[in-house]
Amino acid sequence: MAIALEVTRKMESEKSKRALVELFNQEIFRTLPNYLSNLMAEGPARMVIRESMRHAMIGVLEQNKEIKDWIHNEVTLEEKFNMCYELYKELGLPFKYEIEKSDDKSLIIKVTECPHIKYTKENPVACSACEGLKLGILEEEFGIHLPRIESDSNMAKGDEFCRFEFPMILSDESD
Repeated sequence: MAIALEVTRKMESEKSKRALVELFNQEIFRTLPNYLSNLMAEGPARMVIRESMRHAMIGVLEQNKEIKDWIHNEVTLEEKFNMCYELYKELGLPFKYEIEKSDDKSLIIKVTECPHIKYTKENPVACSACEGLKLGILEEEFGIHLPRIESDSNMAKGDEFCRFEFPMILSDESD
């Protein structure tokens, strides 16, 4: 009986986590992009979402030791990028990617399955939320402040995959 009760609690806890993640996804990847896209032009909407999420991630990393340690313990950008999606993977949400290039100057990642695709296909402005989260990690963990993450392919716009390039040094530092 005690084991059955524990299993039931665990299942309820997993349902709660999934519900919380789904609520977060709906708000960050649907409601906010749709609201801002209706309120202003696409460019400013992208910028507001990207910068809000960048600062939110920096704030989380500065204020929450457990999360900071969780991400900070990963050494490479590739490992830190993977941590961005660890929660989604644990909850069984889709996410697949491959590393196309990884060296001391840049990291190029090809995403073939995105946990936010149902929202980003509806409104590609929603991609700016993910971009902001990654920018916050880059800035907080590596001291690299980028205005944007370069992307030459985007599933939300009909491409087969998303591809991102994360420079590990700024162009004026390499001269």
